[in-house]
Amino acid sequence: MNESNRNTDKLDGAQIILILDDADTQKIPGKLLKIEEEKNRAIIYIDITEAKKGTLTEGRPVRLNIINDDKGILLYTGRAGYILKGRVHIEHLKFLEHVQRRKDFKVSINYVEVVEAVSKEPKDNGAIVKIPVRFKDISAGGACFITEGKNENLEVGDHIITDFTLGRFPIILEMKILRETKEKNNVYSYGCQFIDMKASQESIIRQFVFQTQLGNKKKKNKEKENEGKNKEEENKDEEKNKL
Repeated sequence: MNESNRNTDKLDGAQIILILDDADTQKIPGKLLKIEEEKNRAIIYIDITEAKKGTLTEGRPVRLNIINDDKGILLYTGRAGYILKGRVHIEHLKFLEHVQRRKDFKVSINYVEVVEAVSKEPKDNGAIVKIPVRFKDISAGGACFITEGKNENLEVGDHIITDFTLGRFPIILEMKILRETKEKNNVYSYGCQFIDMKASQESIIRQFVFQTQLGNKKKKNKEKENEGKNKEEENKDEEKNKL
C-alpha cells in the first residue's frame, strides 16, 4: 500500500474536479464514484456537456482533484479510459500531492435574503415556509444569519435552502443549522454549514470572499493613507502657529 492510500478511505461520493489542459484549461465538476489506488484507477461521474465537444476522449491525459472536507484536496494525474455518457473511468492513476485545507476565511456581509424551511406547524403538513433573514457573514464552509425574534420553524439540525446572489452569480444553497444564539434586543443568530455544495458553487463563494477581503484591505490602506495625510497637515499647521 503506498503512502497516499491512507488518504483515500471513505472518499466515495466526494466532489471532484476533472481538469483538461487545453489552450484554455477546462475544469469540470463532478462526483467520485469509486477509487482503487492498488489498481491505479478511479471511476467518476461528470456532466459530459461541460466538456468541449471532442476534447474528452479515451487515452486523453487528465488531472483529477478530489475534494474532501476532512482530508483536504487530493491531486492525481491519469488518462481517460472507458467513457459512457457521464461515467468516466480514469486509468493509470498517479497520486501527486495532498493539499491540506486551510481554515475557511469568512467576511462580513449585510444581505437581506429569504430562507426556505419546513413548517413545524402540524396543520401545515410539512409545507415549506419562507422566512426573511439578514446574513451577517459567509465563508466557503457556511454562513451566519439573524432573525428578529425567535422563529419556531428554525431549529438546530434543520436543513434549509436559500437563493444567494454573490456579485453577479446567483446560486441556490442548502444549509444545516449548527447553532442558535440569542443576542441582544431579542435578535437570534444561526450558524450554518453548507451541505452538498457543488465545486462550481464553492468556487463562486471563494472568489467572492477573496474579492471582498481584497476590497476591505484596499479600503483600510486608503483610510490609513488619509489619516497620515491629515496628521501631516496638522503638524504643518502647528509649525506655522509657532512662528
